[in-house]
Amino acid sequence: MIDFKTYLAQIGWTPTNRTREEWEFIHAQYRKIYQKDYITNYRKKFKRLELRYLFSEYERLEAVSQIYQVKPSRWVHDASLAYLESSIYLPPFPLLQASHQYIRSSANTINQLVQGAHIHKSLTEQQTLSHLVAQVQGMTEQLNSLYQAPKIIVSPLNLSADVA
Repeated sequence: MIDFKTYLAQIGWTPTNRTREEWEFIHAQYRKIYQKDYITNYRKKFKRLELRYLFSEYERLEAVSQIYQVKPSRWVHDASLAYLESSIYLPPFPLLQASHQYIRSSANTINQLVQGAHIHKSLTEQQTLSHLVAQVQGMTEQLNSLYQAPKIIVSPLNLSADVA
């Protein structure tokens, strides 16, 4: 795509002693050419895909997309690409962020316990070890509760079935 100065040079138009109407006409011509080039380049880069769903199917898509706090079209886009790439689509969840914070705070607590035990030498190794084991078990239970029963959002396609 060319800019306005290059366009003026191509058509051999000089800006000396031109009226406002002439400038507006030339600029309008340039905008038409620019828009045509832009649309051509845009269509080369992006393809439009139209999907049709029953109303009940769309309501299900809309409900799932509200859980992930995105629009249905964005959710379908991300989920379909994740399915094709055989990767897991995990949008940000507050529960996942809470578990991340829980792990960080537990790690800080463990570090403080170990540092306190080394500085004061007041805790025996058995007390420190049992307390650390309890902290790690708490983290393990939290993470297991997150990933124990994952919900399948989209059932896999049966590509081997004969299509009639």
